[in-house]
Amino acid sequence: MVGNGHGSGPRTAFAERFALLYAEAGDPPLKRVTASVARSRRVDEQGRPVRVTAQRVSDWRRGRNVPARFSALSVVLEVLIGEARKQRPTPPIPELHDLEAWRELWEQALASPVAAVESGPAEMPEESGVCPYRGLAAFQPEDSSWFFGRERSTAALVTRLDNSTEYGGIVVLVGASGAGKSSLVRAGLIPSIREGALADPSSATWPSAVMTPGAKPLAELVERVPELSAVLPPGGLPDDPPTERGAGPRSLGVIDFAERVRAAVAEHARARGGERLVLVVDQFEEAFTLCGDDAQVQLFVQALAAACTPERPGGHAPALVVLGVRADFYGRCLAIPELADALQERQMVLGPMTSAELREAVARPARAAGLQLEAGLVELMLRDLGVRAGRTPVHGARGAYDAGALPLLSHALLATWQRRQAGRLTIAGYRAAGGIQGAVAATAERAWADLPRPRRAPRARCCCAWCGSARTPTTPAAAPPGRSWWARRATRPPPRRPWRCWPAPGWSPSTRARWRSPTRR
Repeated sequence: MVGNGHGSGPRTAFAERFALLYAEAGDPPLKRVTASVARSRRVDEQGRPVRVTAQRVSDWRRGRNVPARFSALSVVLEVLIGEARKQRPTPPIPELHDLEAWRELWEQALASPVAAVESGPAEMPEESGVCPYRGLAAFQPEDSSWFFGRERSTAALVTRLDNSTEYGGIVVLVGASGAGKSSLVRAGLIPSIREGALADPSSATWPSAVMTPGAKPLAELVERVPELSAVLPPGGLPDDPPTERGAGPRSLGVIDFAERVRAAVAEHARARGGERLVLVVDQFEEAFTLCGDDAQVQLFVQALAAACTPERPGGHAPALVVLGVRADFYGRCLAIPELADALQERQMVLGPMTSAELREAVARPARAAGLQLEAGLVELMLRDLGVRAGRTPVHGARGAYDAGALPLLSHALLATWQRRQAGRLTIAGYRAAGGIQGAVAATAERAWADLPRPRRAPRARCCCAWCGSARTPTTPAAAPPGRSWWARRATRPPPRRPWRCWPAPGWSPSTRARWRSPTRR
C-alpha cells in the first residue's frame, strides 16, 4: 500500500473521482462492497485471491491512500460501477464508468510524489471548488448530479406521468411554496425521462421544454412551441373579431381548435426527433398573479389540455404536460374545468422530506463534490430545521419542519460551503453563516452594506416592489430584525398588493400605522 500523502494534483483527482463514483453507487456499506469483491473470486497478477478490507476502501474514498495494485482496485470499481448504473445509467461526468480511464488516472496518481506526512491528523484531500448546492435557486436539469433526497417523489411523479401516456390529461404537482416543486420537475423528472424511466422505450428521445406562464402565458407557450403561433394569439385575446391566424376556440370551435393544437405540437416534437413533447409548466400560479386576464389563462389551459389529450380513446396525445402550482392557489385552479379534472384524477402532492431524505440532500452532494462534512453538522442542521433525530414526527404534530423551509436549508448549505476549510464543511462555518434561520438575513446584510449610500434608496424601493408582488402571507421572510432597513423590512407582514397600492386594504390598523411611521426607515 502506498503512503497516505495529500498533495494536490493526480492524487487529489483520484480521490475526488473515487468519492464521486462511491456516491453515485448509492453510498453502499463498506462491508457489502468487500463481500461483493470476495464473491467475485478474482485473482491478482500472481494468482492469489483478491482480498480488500473495508478500511482500505475507506482510505481510498477519503483520499488517504492510493491502491498499490490495480487488480484490487479494478474489482472494487466493477462493483461500484455496477451499482452506479442501477442508480443512474448515464454517469454525471464522462469516463466515470470506464475502467481504462480509471487505470490511466490510477497510474498518474501512483506516479505522483507523496507529500510529507505530518505527525498530527491527516488533512482532507483538496476539493475541486465546485459548489454542489444551489442556495435559493432551483436545481436545473444540468444539476441532476447534485440533486439527492427526492428519489421517491421523482419515481411517484414518473408513475403518474406514465399513466397519462395512455389516457392523457394534465398531471398536476401541488406543494407549498419552497417545497421543491421546481427542482423536482427540472432536476428529477426531466433527467429521469431522458434516462428512459417511462415505460415507452422511445421516451428517452422525447424533447422536453420548461416554461413559466409569466404575464403573457400564451406568448410564453408560443415561444416554447413556435408551431402554435398559427393557433394561439401570442399577444393575448384581441377585442376585434378574430382572424384565421391566432383565432383560438372562439372562431375555430372547440374540436377544430384541439385538433390544430395537437397537430402543431406533434409537428414540433417530430422536428426535434421525438414522438411526443414533454412540457413542464412551472410556477403556474404566475398565470393568476402576473397575467390578470382570465380569458387568456382559460385559453392557455385549454391549449395545454388539448396537447396532452388523445384525439380518440386508445390513441396517443402528442404531448405530456406537467403543471406545478402552489397549494395556496388550489381554489383558483378548481375554477378552471380542465384543471379541476386534473386535480381530481392526476394530482400529486409534494410534502416534506423525511429525515433520511434530508440527510441525503445534505450529505450526498458533498460527497459527490469530494467534500467532507464535520461530524455532527448534519444533525445540527436537521435540528435547526425542526426535525427530531431518531423519530418520525406524527402527521400534523407540532415540531415537524415546514416543507417551505427547504430554501433556507439550501441557502445555509451554500453559505457554509463558502466558508469551507480545506474541502471540509464545518460547524463553525455553518454558525458563522447564521444557521438555517439567519443565513438569508446575513447575506442580505452583507449585500446592503456593500451598496454605496446613493444606491440604497433606489434598491430599497425595488425590494419593496418585489416583496409586494411575490411574497404572500403564507411565506413570510425568516430574517430576524437587523441593523439595516432591508432586514427590518423583511420581518414585517408582507403586503397583498404591489408597492404602489400600499397600504393594502387587508392590513390591520397597527400594521398601517407602523408602515406610515416616519421612523420605519
